[in-house]
Amino acid sequence: MQSLTGYVIYSPTERYQLSAFLQAAEQVRFKPQAVIEADTASLSLMFNEKKAKTVLGRALTPQEMRQTLSHIAVWQQIAADFNLQDEDFVLIAEAAQQPQVGFSQAAITYANTYNGYGLINLQHTDPEPHFTWYQTDEPLEALVSQNKGYYNGHGAGFYLLKKSLAKRLLTELATEKVAWRVEDFADYCPLSQLAQARVLLSRSRRPLINTKQTPRFSIIVPIYNVAPYLEQCIESVLSQQYAHYELILVDDGSPDQGFEICARYAREYPQVVLLHKINGGVAQARNDAIRLARGEYIMFLDGDDYWSGTQILSELSALIEQRQYPDVVFTYMTSVYPDHVHYHQLACEVMQGDLHQHFEHLYKKGVYVGFCMPKVIKRTIFNQPDTFFPAVDTFEDVVWSYRLVKYLHSFAIYPNTFYMYRREREGSITSTVSVPSQIDQFANFMLIMDELELIESQHPTLYPMMKHYAREIHQYCMKCFELLLPENQQILSEQKEKHLAIVQHYLSDE
Repeated sequence: MQSLTGYVIYSPTERYQLSAFLQAAEQVRFKPQAVIEADTASLSLMFNEKKAKTVLGRALTPQEMRQTLSHIAVWQQIAADFNLQDEDFVLIAEAAQQPQVGFSQAAITYANTYNGYGLINLQHTDPEPHFTWYQTDEPLEALVSQNKGYYNGHGAGFYLLKKSLAKRLLTELATEKVAWRVEDFADYCPLSQLAQARVLLSRSRRPLINTKQTPRFSIIVPIYNVAPYLEQCIESVLSQQYAHYELILVDDGSPDQGFEICARYAREYPQVVLLHKINGGVAQARNDAIRLARGEYIMFLDGDDYWSGTQILSELSALIEQRQYPDVVFTYMTSVYPDHVHYHQLACEVMQGDLHQHFEHLYKKGVYVGFCMPKVIKRTIFNQPDTFFPAVDTFEDVVWSYRLVKYLHSFAIYPNTFYMYRREREGSITSTVSVPSQIDQFANFMLIMDELELIESQHPTLYPMMKHYAREIHQYCMKCFELLLPENQQILSEQKEKHLAIVQHYLSDE
């Protein structure tokens, strides 16, 4: 071969990537191919999801299915191109790739040298020591193996495909649904047809993340109507000078541009996982992400908040190792108001230890609070069914935090403030006051009383402080009730009386 034809797969929402890629195209004539943007229901009809789950060990994500279908669409164009001979190679790329200088001639050399193969992968997302990046005139070598691990899960961003193999693959797909990811070459190509370049011709424009290694952290971000703040939120995590994490974005059926923003990051960053679902509320969104999470520790970040600093995960990881992997690490939050910022740096004398022993101190010092965001929690804690968020629309993390105490035994404190929490105005709770939210608060309090009974019988050392904790939740509940309009108070008068009777029954002796 003296020249190459190429296809580059791109997202219409990321044309800047396509432009940057084409500027580096050298002598290869790349034809743009837009990503297939089918909805989740349509994707499910095209895939044998049951078989794919058996092979992969988990369900395919919509992102993986769209990526795979986009590559298949390119194969169809190759197979139908009468200007190509069956033995000709075509270079297939994704726009997020950054080709090495001189790649075009090197790709032709690979095609001519390894013309006995049908697919030659020219990139690798996990460049181990035996891979090198191409430098001009460097001798080109490839690896061949009967081990699928050489070919699966290392990206499909830059590879040579022979027309005859494209036709063969399409013939097979005519009789059965897709049951693999495009990057798992050995799951759909004969091993005898595969070669992996040792001298790599392209790399991702983003930091290389080993997505197969168990991450230290899973950061969960539920997203609903927060598009104006979302990029700042996501960028604050992606700016971390630390590689071993996954960022799980849960688009909870948001009616704004949230999904499009998330999809752009998910296509560009291998550590970003995007879950798109029908709106079910923030509790369900977090619960779904917890079930999906792979990290050793789980962190929560709301889509309209953000982190300040780039060493947060590095320092948290070091602290976790130093403190011998505690059940929970407590952090501090900073309140961001429209006109000022308030740093909540708390003076706590006990920085690690047994949580049950020190719970009173942690609670009184404001370290143990009802929010989920200032808690970094060991994922195995969520093996208990009642550690998931209750199915209510507001104040779900208050009940969750109350239930969580009994499962947390060891703790450590990360002393640096980094979580930037947006608030309406200092001292204001009016944004959370409404009839539906008040109904949720009354319902939540019933759940808390059930939990208090359990704590009294099973964790008596915690009981006095947890009872005090419950009374403060009641006081906040009544404060919100008093802020309701008189006509709304009248609507909820019966629920209020039931609530006060419950308080009298459980908390009257304090």
